[in-house]
Amino acid sequence: MTDCRIALFINAPGGGGISRMVVRLAIALHQRGCQVDLLVDRQSGKSYLHPDTLPTAIRVVDLDCPIRGGTLQSLRLLPALVRYLRRDRPALLLCHLTRVNGAAALAQRFAPATRLVLVEHLPLPPPAGRGARLARSLRPWLYRQAGAIVAVSADLARDFAQQLHLPPTHVRTIYNPVVSPQLAQLAAAELPHPWLQPDAPPVILAIGRLVPQKDFATLVRAAALLHQQRSLRLVILGSGPQQAELLALATSLGLADNLLLPGYVENPYAYLSRAAVLALSSRFEGLPTVLIEALACGCQVVATDCPHGPREILAGGRYGQLVPVGDAISLASALETALREPIAADSLRSRADDFSVEQAVDHYLRLIPEQAAG
Repeated sequence: MTDCRIALFINAPGGGGISRMVVRLAIALHQRGCQVDLLVDRQSGKSYLHPDTLPTAIRVVDLDCPIRGGTLQSLRLLPALVRYLRRDRPALLLCHLTRVNGAAALAQRFAPATRLVLVEHLPLPPPAGRGARLARSLRPWLYRQAGAIVAVSADLARDFAQQLHLPPTHVRTIYNPVVSPQLAQLAAAELPHPWLQPDAPPVILAIGRLVPQKDFATLVRAAALLHQQRSLRLVILGSGPQQAELLALATSLGLADNLLLPGYVENPYAYLSRAAVLALSSRFEGLPTVLIEALACGCQVVATDCPHGPREILAGGRYGQLVPVGDAISLASALETALREPIAADSLRSRADDFSVEQAVDHYLRLIPEQAAG
């Protein structure tokens, strides 16, 4: 237990997976006795900041400086962030995402009483444009200002250490706080959709933004191939610019009547607990939370062996099959195997426990300076 103040900062929280992880971590730290501030660059329209979601004891600090650009654009946050650090003097600032981590590193130089921890969830993007190249050249110096750098997977930690020219020991791994007692409750919630009933054909489920990174086109092709051999349905939860393109592809492959694109859903766990297989077809990831959530629900998993995270989460294939990126034939074969020879659900749930909220909080609390701990 500790009574020190911890600040968590993410730009711009919009309800995505990373934002939900930050809010979940904030709540767990509060439950451990910390005073928690959640810093946002703009507060309006954030549904997950609603009092029903966020305890009133967690203070939301609106820096009132919306950032829409990259790392250099985030420097606009510097004055407001310095003012906050000097005024409130949190013992620890956990800053999430590359685009604001540089600004946080500069701000901490003007407020050295706070220990800064930079948390990275995704690989460094390739520099596009002169500003991005400048930001990338400055990043090794900026990141050395931090008390610690955290990556959410071991593969990601190795990549960051190499790209930032840092000693490997300077980038540590802390898994995201994914599995909580509430997950099981949400998984058991009623789901009346006829496709998810016990006597219905098996459902292959995917979850994520409908964007090229997720490569749902390859998944649609794989499902169409498998549908030639057996009855199945494909459900993809999420919204994004590729919805029309995916529907057109499914129509051309004769899968349209067996594809459901319901958009964003509030409780994906009810789908995960009833689906036959969770398929992840991504080209790259940081630590794909949906794989862990599927394991926690006892759902079979097939994933691309993309950087970063699937191989690490699935222990090299022990808890789910790994297939090459962009290979619809291999993906279809792995999905068929998962349907025919499922792994014991208890084994999957046991693996998911390695990514629990409690374990993540334990690791982050160890980063608090000793003089600040209660």
